[in-house]
Amino acid sequence: MILPVAGLYFQDFLQVLFPGSIVIPDIFFMILAYRVASPSREVHEIIWPAFAGGLFWDLRWTALPGMTAAIYAFSLTLCILAWNSIPDSGRNPRLFFFIAAGGHILIGVARMITTGQNAGSFAGSLAIQQIIALPLLLVAAMILSYRTTDSDVRR
Repeated sequence: MILPVAGLYFQDFLQVLFPGSIVIPDIFFMILAYRVASPSREVHEIIWPAFAGGLFWDLRWTALPGMTAAIYAFSLTLCILAWNSIPDSGRNPRLFFFIAAGGHILIGVARMITTGQNAGSFAGSLAIQQIIALPLLLVAAMILSYRTTDSDVRR
């Protein structure tokens, strides 16, 4: 549980360091999305921390407490449903990458819609956020690939 909290604080630090100049990717979400792919995953161990972290983020940065919390919980629920609907033999780092990227895009779209940005600014901000998040998602997929090289569908 220390890694998601550290990711949330690091995300918060980056938001303070670059206010308005770049859109910070959701590092906290990506860490929890990585936990979706872990063998010892319990749904309540992912959804409740996501909700709490989103609520913390809302209390710090937005005027609507609960918005990011609901978005995080909803997006991670979709990631869990997508990951668990695939048989164990089909779960691989590429699938994780696409599921986590889809969840991150969903969070970005929901957050940008609720903040009321215009279409041009919306598309640009979303593209920048996803480009910045791409290396983090690739690193998470590579870690997952390294972790699963020794196993042969033993979940």
